Amino acid sequence: MGVRALLSGIFKKIKGRFSDEDDLEDELGSDEDLEDDLPEDEEDDEDDLDDLNEKPEPSPTPPPSTKPPVSESPLTPSPQAQKVSSVPHDSEKISTELATIRTKIDLLESHLQNIESKEALYKSEADRYMQYLTYISDKLDNLAREHAELERLIRQ
Repeated sequence: MGVRALLSGIFKKIKGRFSDEDDLEDELGSDEDLEDDLPEDEEDDEDDLDDLNEKPEPSPTPPPSTKPPVSESPLTPSPQAQKVSSVPHDSEKISTELATIRTKIDLLESHLQNIESKEALYKSEADRYMQYLTYISDKLDNLAREHAELERLIRQ
């Protein structure tokens, strides 16, 4: 934005505040006086006044530079080279994570086998206890029958 546009914008703002243009020109000077003081390239910019009134819109991309593109130096690797160089690092990281996961899976499998073997042991012990209880129950029933028969015999 040129100096002319800036001064013209200020001039317009002040002009709107004053009702009499002659008083304004007396205080600030005329618009032609400002043009005489500016170089020719500033005088030809009529669009600068319109640019002052418009609000600049943020552009999503940066404005293109007038500089020719600088070739990449050999010291800075390209993004593709960084991706390639990071792949072995990532694969090493992934392989270590896979090894950790495999050891955890093996540990879980051994725990599962341990639990299953304990479950089988508990089941066999439960079956054995049930057999004992059944045996004891049968013995108690037999003793109860014998006791009832003995009482019947004693009463006779």
